Amino acid sequence: MTREDAELLPARRTNAEEARGRASRTPLKRVLAFTATLVLAMGCGLGELTADYGDPVTLQAPDLVGTWRGGERRIIVFREDRTFTATDLPSEAFHDLLPDTFDPSRDLLDGAGEWTLEPPAKEGLSSDVKLSFRRLGGEDVAMSGPHPSVSKDNGVVRLTFFYVGTGGNSWTAYEKCVADCE
Repeated sequence: MTREDAELLPARRTNAEEARGRASRTPLKRVLAFTATLVLAMGCGLGELTADYGDPVTLQAPDLVGTWRGGERRIIVFREDRTFTATDLPSEAFHDLLPDTFDPSRDLLDGAGEWTLEPPAKEGLSSDVKLSFRRLGGEDVAMSGPHPSVSKDNGVVRLTFFYVGTGGNSWTAYEKCVADCE
């Protein structure tokens, strides 16, 4: 190869020059990767940090007994004998627990079973409403949960199912009826 031919070839870098080039790009890549990770973590966690789930509530059985409505069709009736019936429960909250025959595009998710009410585990927390289902989606079952969260916002007590739905994080809240609403 002649000297003229060699001058036409692209210049070859030495191993030391190559290493310096990589090293100069590496800190920038690390900073960009760290920044991207930080932004994602903050975005996901910021909603949890700034969320207002209402004030804690200590419920007694008479506070829970009655009809709770979550929209026009969603109803849960808690009875004094510690049984409940539910109409049109949010199927997304029960995603992994649904019977094989249940089709959320066609069926309403009705359920029935027993309820228990547990006092707050510690100061600053709400009572826990525990649901044990004996019937769900038209089939006999024996399962516990999901359980609604109890909160109070602007003086209104709510029972809320939190879940990840087709549009992301979601919830369905129920308020106790003041008058007969069945």
